Amino acid sequence: ALPLPANDGKKWSAEEVVELLRLGEDPAYLKERLDLDKVDWRQLGAHFGRSYESVSYKFSYVKNTGRTEAKTKHAKAKHETSYKEMAVWALQQLPNADGTSGQICSVIVTNLAFSPQLDTAIVSGKKTLQRWKHGVRSALNAFAMFRKTGAMRDGEVVWRLDHDALSQEQAMQAERAARQRNKPLSGAQRRKLKKAAAAAQAAAQLAHGHAA
Repeated sequence: ALPLPANDGKKWSAEEVVELLRLGEDPAYLKERLDLDKVDWRQLGAHFGRSYESVSYKFSYVKNTGRTEAKTKHAKAKHETSYKEMAVWALQQLPNADGTSGQICSVIVTNLAFSPQLDTAIVSGKKTLQRWKHGVRSALNAFAMFRKTGAMRDGEVVWRLDHDALSQEQAMQAERAARQRNKPLSGAQRRKLKKAAAAAQAAAQLAHGHAA
């Protein structure tokens, strides 16, 4: 059996992904870099030190999902708003405060605060369904403030906001937040505060000693 190319199995760098996309999409660049008139995956494989299967798979994967590893990490790290909150906001923007999950997702991506938080990885076993869209659909089915209208639009269920359920949820959240604020400190928290106060006092005494 032939040995595997040197870089097969190694993680692609962001620069390599950019180079691969450009070679696959820009015939002039392909001609200039590799002297090829059309994409030849074997030649591209040799260029990257990888098998042609690895190179062609990576190209179609990035093209279809728009996803690179760096982007996904960023999306996960920045996830500060729940999909439930995103769906509530999106429905409030739609005419009559109702819409399908597809319409709700289309509105969510227009929010500049939400878009960096969206996990664009593909759900395992699904060809094109991104995790954040799956999360929005799950939220619509899980929470009482989202009601099915019984209507269908473009083959999808139409959802609307139940304002009573939403108000109830918001009141409960406010109550929880108030309880959290008034909650007695745990032993660990008290020890932490005591330690910080002692350190501050020691620093102040040290500074006073230097001044004298």
